[in-house]
Amino acid sequence: MIRQAATALGAISAALAPVSLTGLDALDVAYRAAIAAAVIHVGCHARRLPWIAGGFMIGIVSSGVSLALSLFALMVFIASAFPKRRPRHTGAAGVALMVNAAFWLPPTTHPVAPYLAFGAFVTVMVSGFRWMPSSQRQVTKWTAASLGAFLVLAAIGTGVATALASVAVKSGASSAESALDYARDGDGESATTSLNSSADHFGRAQDLMDGWLTLGARAVPGIAQQRDAVSTVIQSGLDVTAAGSDLAQSADYDKLRFEGAIDLAHVSALQEPAARATAALGDADAKIQDVLNARLAPPLRSRVLQLSAEITEAKKESALASELLGVVPGLFGGEGERRYLVVFLASAEIRGSGGMIGSYAELIANNGEVDLSRSGNIAELIDAAEPGTRTITGPQDFLERYGRFEPQDFLQDITLSPDFPTVAKVLAELYPQSGGNPIDGVISADPRGLSALLSLTGPVDVEGLNYQLTATNAVDFLTRDIYTQFPTDRVQDPIQTAAIKATFEALVKASLPSPRALSQTMSPASRGGHLRAWSQRSKEQEVFESLGADGEIRLEPGSDALAVVQQNAGNNKLDAYLKRDMTYAVKINPRTGELAATLKVVARNEIPTLNLPDAVVANQRGAPRGTNISWFSFLTPHDVKTATIDGRELKMGRSTERGLHAWDTPFVRIPPGGEVTIEIELRGKVAAGDQYRLRLMPQPRPFGDTFQVTHSTTSKASSKQVLIDQGAATHTTEVAIGPFNS
Repeated sequence: MIRQAATALGAISAALAPVSLTGLDALDVAYRAAIAAAVIHVGCHARRLPWIAGGFMIGIVSSGVSLALSLFALMVFIASAFPKRRPRHTGAAGVALMVNAAFWLPPTTHPVAPYLAFGAFVTVMVSGFRWMPSSQRQVTKWTAASLGAFLVLAAIGTGVATALASVAVKSGASSAESALDYARDGDGESATTSLNSSADHFGRAQDLMDGWLTLGARAVPGIAQQRDAVSTVIQSGLDVTAAGSDLAQSADYDKLRFEGAIDLAHVSALQEPAARATAALGDADAKIQDVLNARLAPPLRSRVLQLSAEITEAKKESALASELLGVVPGLFGGEGERRYLVVFLASAEIRGSGGMIGSYAELIANNGEVDLSRSGNIAELIDAAEPGTRTITGPQDFLERYGRFEPQDFLQDITLSPDFPTVAKVLAELYPQSGGNPIDGVISADPRGLSALLSLTGPVDVEGLNYQLTATNAVDFLTRDIYTQFPTDRVQDPIQTAAIKATFEALVKASLPSPRALSQTMSPASRGGHLRAWSQRSKEQEVFESLGADGEIRLEPGSDALAVVQQNAGNNKLDAYLKRDMTYAVKINPRTGELAATLKVVARNEIPTLNLPDAVVANQRGAPRGTNISWFSFLTPHDVKTATIDGRELKMGRSTERGLHAWDTPFVRIPPGGEVTIEIELRGKVAAGDQYRLRLMPQPRPFGDTFQVTHSTTSKASSKQVLIDQGAATHTTEVAIGPFNS
């Protein structure tokens, strides 16, 4: 009587457990009760050692309610070891507790837990079967054989259906990848054809998984989850391809191509299907994450993880495209005329944002048409107002750090700040005070940024230059050759201005390249800081941030941040020959977040000869020709403990910029062919835990720097993740990051 009561109570308790065996609620309740009753009925006859072994197998992976049940089961099993005869009613009570400990395992349990629970059930049932009365053993044998045959048939049917469906899914995925390639190349018709083909393949796969071959699998614990996982993946593929096909059919890329104009009505028409595609990818991502939370066989889990990564990446691309489509009409004058100030940064004379301002241009956008309304050398804007008549109202940290350089009169030095939104706001305030019109945004380009634009336009003729300016020769010409071939400002300035004018005139008339070509050309330039954009409107600025074109200096809560900024103090062009190698070694206490870091900067003056024009190698500080004279600023949330230059003590001043400490050196002189080494010990704090995040904000330079980050912890185990955000690009690794090229 006690044994029957233990069996009934164990079955009822198991029926109420939250664990899912097939995904069908009513069937799961029946399954849990039946399995519990069967294990208790057979297992109560087992020997003592299998009882204890089964209890331990479940106990080592249990927690919470499950742990309490497994401990009680072990207590019952151990107590049963003392009587000479093992009482069946005691065994029934212990096995009932053990079975429920397995069914009440929390969902966050280690992935091996279901296999240990199954092993525990088998252990007590095999032993119990041997000691059951012969009449009960015969019934149990036939019942087990019938269930086994059903399981084998269900597994075979599901295996065949899955194998056939996998072929169709592989073909569907291949067609979807081809569609994406066609879309990136701007071939909407081929993209639509490939997406329709992909949908056909996924449809066949879905028919197979819903067909008669998998009927039995839907009622088999374990196999049902695998079948449902495959079906979910297939349905996600169908949803994504349907949304993609809708977008591809709506998007006639040829209508976006322009000869000086963009069809803004067509752009607006793309917004809704693009939003649907993004939503479909988001839904697919969520469904696949749910699948990954279930118990999957390792081979299937591996394939689903791969698909999840691909969909996550596609979702990011689609979301960015939707954001971009939402702001393009406004940016191109669809909601009223827009004016943009374009500034060219001469990076041979380095400033915080990359270089001093050498030339400018003004663009007007109206109803999709873009025109270059004016252009000139920065001297024109400087001379447009008397010294002392222009005013800057902010930002406050810009005035405090750079006001002493009188940027309101020397507009070329507004780029002393490494924070481009700050630079753009100051330019937007000063440009109307310098003969210009009120502007809606600012664009900056350095020689490498201009080279990227020339990749889109093709070569251009430049007045005063006897050869064409191309994407290949632009960086060298605008950084070095212009100053050696044309030694005086009187000749340099008009040619530089003509180069900017020719490039932007060609750009506004050029045909829009394919999305792939546009991304491959513009993304590296914007993320490297060589092309930057700022808008007066917050929604548009958020898109520039997503594109990595904002150039903002900022500190994320709990993160580390670093910017190494160098400013030319010699009024020459020697930064075209400057080489910098930097390392940042970080050690963190993951328990407290306390940080100790060493920053090392090696700057080399690689000027090849002193036989160059004065504009390149002379200086106004009385130093020998070819001496690079500059000062460094280190923007960090941390305090400086010690600082040295070439092994000698280095005293630095401290101020604040964009919420970070700005540690400034005195003037540093690097002789021709020489180098200096600055080493700084930093102390500070980041968020405690197993993740370290660093926002690295490189100073744009045409020939790049190398930057290497190494990471360690005070404990033996390294932190699980190191995330480095370089502009908007995030890199993940276990131990070290680098080197990076800016």
